[in-house]
Amino acid sequence: MKVNFLRALRVLLLVVLLSRGRRASGKMDTSMIEGREANLFMQYLSSKYLSGFPLVWDRRAATVATLKALSERSARADKLISDGKYAEAEKEHRAILEMRLRLLGKDNTDTMESRSSLSVALSENGKHAEAVKEDRTVLADCVRVLGPEHYATLTARLNLGSDLLSQNKCAEAEKEFRAVLPICERVQGPEHSETLRCRNGMANVLFGQHHYAEAEKEHRAVLAIRERVLGKQHLDVFQSCYNVAVSLEAQKRLREALEFAQRAENGRSKALGADHPDFKFARQVRERIEAKLLK
Repeated sequence: MKVNFLRALRVLLLVVLLSRGRRASGKMDTSMIEGREANLFMQYLSSKYLSGFPLVWDRRAATVATLKALSERSARADKLISDGKYAEAEKEHRAILEMRLRLLGKDNTDTMESRSSLSVALSENGKHAEAVKEDRTVLADCVRVLGPEHYATLTARLNLGSDLLSQNKCAEAEKEFRAVLPICERVQGPEHSETLRCRNGMANVLFGQHHYAEAEKEHRAVLAIRERVLGKQHLDVFQSCYNVAVSLEAQKRLREALEFAQRAENGRSKALGADHPDFKFARQVRERIEAKLLK
């Protein structure tokens, strides 16, 4: 009890210091508080010991230490996505989003980034309907706060298009991709990764509409640019090889398809390892094509 009282007293002293250091706006300046003091302040800010004291707290004035910890945690959650641990990544990004909403508000760019990362984790985890819901929320926030041509806004639209396509909503997905492609080409350039991602999405729409030859042509075009810009060992290159393989398979051009499927499988094996879901997908396609050739 004595320890808790002393801790509470220490926090009250910090509040006094903060009050003296307020900015002209009248909001508290927490920049002077770091390290143990920052953690102590955040831990006891809403405790019962302070419940009787009026305290003006700006959500955006979270301490440097707390925000840094959230950024590091977010980076680790993104790594979980890269490693194919989608359920763990979803859980982490949900927790981070909740904290950033509370500390920073929904209009903060870090909060919008967390929601975008959550949508990716949901999509990779097969929860496409939930992913679309998060995509629409972050897209609306990005347009309102950052504008319709900001990088984050374009990424949100691409995520929405991809998740709609995963639900076989080709018409809605095509609308998003067609709308965002000219903006990406103008703002980011024709060889930017997001521009190529948009072209890849359009090719997948063509595939979903059973226009396999047109899909193949577009996937080959994207593959050629990715090889030149990113190098032949980049993961995006292997994604394009996978897409070309399934487009050729749909046209019953199995020997050509097998060549690209093997390249996608071998590349992902080296880059991701045999336990990664993307490698397993590539292996399944290669095995399926080989089985068709044996018939």
